[in-house]
Amino acid sequence: MEVNPRSEIIERAELLSPETMPEKITGRARQVEKLQSCLKPMEKGCAPISSWLYGPPGTGKTVIARKVAEQACSSPCRVSLYVNCWQRPTFHSVVQALCEQLQILGAEAKDANIKLARLRQFLKDKAMLVILDEIDRPMPKERESIIYQLLQLPKTGLYCISSDTAAFFDLEMRVRSKLSPARLHFSKYSVKETEDILTGRALGALVPNTYTDSILQKVALLAGGDARVALYILLKSAIAAENGQACRISTRHIPADVSAWQRLEKTSKIQKLPQHQQLIYKLAKKHGQLSATKLRRIYRINCYNESIEPVARRTFTKNIAQLAQLNLISIEPRVIGGPGRLVKAMV
Repeated sequence: MEVNPRSEIIERAELLSPETMPEKITGRARQVEKLQSCLKPMEKGCAPISSWLYGPPGTGKTVIARKVAEQACSSPCRVSLYVNCWQRPTFHSVVQALCEQLQILGAEAKDANIKLARLRQFLKDKAMLVILDEIDRPMPKERESIIYQLLQLPKTGLYCISSDTAAFFDLEMRVRSKLSPARLHFSKYSVKETEDILTGRALGALVPNTYTDSILQKVALLAGGDARVALYILLKSAIAAENGQACRISTRHIPADVSAWQRLEKTSKIQKLPQHQQLIYKLAKKHGQLSATKLRRIYRINCYNESIEPVARRTFTKNIAQLAQLNLISIEPRVIGGPGRLVKAMV
């Protein structure tokens, strides 16, 4: 998105980027406290406690994980590394990314095990945290290999970030046992929390008196609990105001197509789904919140009625995980003694 070089409203556009680390974390005190406690063992030279962070896009998972890790790993004997598994979906590419960040010499070998050995040698007595963003992106076997092999490194813990817990429950029992993460849910931001995030970013990004609290509240309402969307709308509104040579952002500068665009995006996602995923989504939407087990039973009945061969249980679980990754359904955590994971179509 092009920013007017003769800006009279925007001072620092980068502060309205979701990738920019905020000075202050808003609306996530409980999650911050929990993640900080998981890193406490590093202060004594021990491995951090692993965590599984899950929730819809734009709920602060990545920003908060990186911020907490940055604060805790300021000492030379504590290392924090970040890998986006959407870009690095294999064990080999993840290890390569870690070696590149640490600038390890002799790690250019093609064999991932050699790279891992170089990494182990480089770390020596250091405690390490690896943040694995989009961990639900790699195929199940690769995901298991990434997690299990990294946990073989001494004094190493993982922050695994995903849209839900399905990718965790898909892991083999021995991998789950080795990881044993603290599970941390990130729900959508409230309108007030989204507004507070925008206020904090706008203070440094926009010229004073070029926006009002009511504008920020309007943007927060449109964003639907997604901080990334909120920042995008505010930036687009500021650019529209500048291009219109206005001295401040008004309601007419807020993109009128935001809600329509979000609906079209969702419709487009659904239309592109494979046949079985479309059916699963349609059934979840029709029946409301229900257990994954019950959803699969209804799915199999519908397949029979429509003369469709149902997919295997593992493929069904994978389809649910992919729908959650597309933010078309939500998956609540497994309840002990209850009906298992609860599935619900997103409104």
